[in-house]
Amino acid sequence: MADRLNYYSGQRVTEAELDLGFALLENADRNLATDIGLFGIFTGMIATEHAPLADLTIDLTAPGRAYDQLGRRIFYGSAQNVDVSTDENGLATEVSAAGNEKLLSVFIRFVRLESDPRTDRASQQVFFRQDESFEFVVRQGGEAPIGTATPPPLQSDEILIVDITRTFGQTQIANADLSPNPVVPGDVGRRQAFVLTSADGIGVNPASFSVLAPAAPNAQSTFDEIDDELADHFGGLARRHTASAIDAAATAGTPNALAGTTVRAQLDELLAHGNDHENETTGAHAGSAIAFPGGTSWLGGRANPAADITAQLDKIVTDLAAQVADDDGAERIGAAAVFGAPNSLPVGSVRAQLNALLGFINTFPAQAHLWTAIQSFTGPNNDTDPRWETLRAPSSGRQLVFELGPPSGIRHRLYYSVPLARFECTVNARWTGTDWERDDTASTAARYVFERDRFDIQQIASTVAQPFGDSLWLAGPSSKVVTVFLPNLAFGEFIQLGRELIISGPLVGYAAGQAYILANANLGGGASFTSGTLPSTPSSVTFNVITQFGTDNSPSAFAPSVNGMGWFDSTDDLNKVKYMFLEFTAS
Repeated sequence: MADRLNYYSGQRVTEAELDLGFALLENADRNLATDIGLFGIFTGMIATEHAPLADLTIDLTAPGRAYDQLGRRIFYGSAQNVDVSTDENGLATEVSAAGNEKLLSVFIRFVRLESDPRTDRASQQVFFRQDESFEFVVRQGGEAPIGTATPPPLQSDEILIVDITRTFGQTQIANADLSPNPVVPGDVGRRQAFVLTSADGIGVNPASFSVLAPAAPNAQSTFDEIDDELADHFGGLARRHTASAIDAAATAGTPNALAGTTVRAQLDELLAHGNDHENETTGAHAGSAIAFPGGTSWLGGRANPAADITAQLDKIVTDLAAQVADDDGAERIGAAAVFGAPNSLPVGSVRAQLNALLGFINTFPAQAHLWTAIQSFTGPNNDTDPRWETLRAPSSGRQLVFELGPPSGIRHRLYYSVPLARFECTVNARWTGTDWERDDTASTAARYVFERDRFDIQQIASTVAQPFGDSLWLAGPSSKVVTVFLPNLAFGEFIQLGRELIISGPLVGYAAGQAYILANANLGGGASFTSGTLPSTPSSVTFNVITQFGTDNSPSAFAPSVNGMGWFDSTDDLNKVKYMFLEFTAS
């Protein structure tokens, strides 16, 4: 029933009082719906990809009926199409980065559709009809890597119809993007569908139970208790059957048989038979009393004739311990094939595989080897012995000791040459035995030469035709050479390189000028760069005036070079001392 209003005779009913009467009736309907749990989608509103051609909209089946959390009825009679390319705020729902996704949610919300506009006596327009209606709301969650995005939360006054997954560059919504997927039976997703009554709303009377003890007097708690009891029983944790409660049929046998009775009785009988056998004073059975009917021959051909168990066991030990050539124990034991690279072991006896392994080992030192894993050369644990050594020197010329680089392209090589006991490291250069060749003909070649008395850095231009002779490294217009020659340096003398400060980026300098000038004139000076030299005349000079007096504070550069430049600045005021102290950068 609804709350009531008692209109009385002679009452001048106001608009608000009339509206209140309708509101109370409406609240009664909604209270009834919420009291009995009418909430969710009853019929229709199944989301599918748009037909006939999928796009960024979805279709919803009709008729659609639902009740929201406040008991308000939501209904539409014809199929609907919802655009999900933007959300409720008009923002695009597209995914901005590859490898990301975002989840969209489509809700339906109760609204009133106002119509039939009229004008009241206060000249205000009112809508006489306010019919129950609906609107769709598209909400979007945050963008995240695929598989980690979360959907928007459920709303307190809206009903969730479907969740949608959008990915980068997506231009169509397919059924596979929908949750629930309309073509997958049993897929419900988060869709807020109507449930008539949950199991925890159905009462039971636990007082009549002899085993079950549900936590609450309702169907859901009873189901949970039944599931727990079955899980304990099936898992053997509790509620196990005793052996005396399990029937067992009769089992024939000689010399003993089992009568039909319970599992407990048959277990007791089996135990008695076993104990009687074990309690025999002479043991169970002697090996000599057990016959061996003969078996297959050993691998290699040695036979196993009929005997008793004791004799056969002794023969097995003797056969396996044999050390006779071509007839030892290893000859009788089989081994499966072992596949590997570069060598494999074929199926056969252990002896055959041992022989094959010995052959592999004997030929190993003389073979070339390809190591695909990292090799460690630890060597002796001291400070004097090498971890790796190559003691074979070439009889004449040079010997390639080490080569490093890609399968094709520029490589690094280490050479040892005689008779100068010289060590050479080359880049993009290979010794053919008589001449040099570059790996990459379009690039320069370099060589670093270490001798007892000198060190050279040499480079050959890429324009040099190949092959080219050894002498071309040291002379000619196409070579560059830097030599450190120790015999020209006396013992006790040293040369220190790198004393000049050469830095990258703009070069900096400092300059100052001071004079007593009788008229308006330029004040200026010059300075060299303090941080190095430039490869060419600077194209840009920037001044930073530290302090000045009697100038216009706008110095200019003139006659710049790679080593320095001049500067000047105009002055004002007559017969006065003028000065300027400044820093500058050039690039």
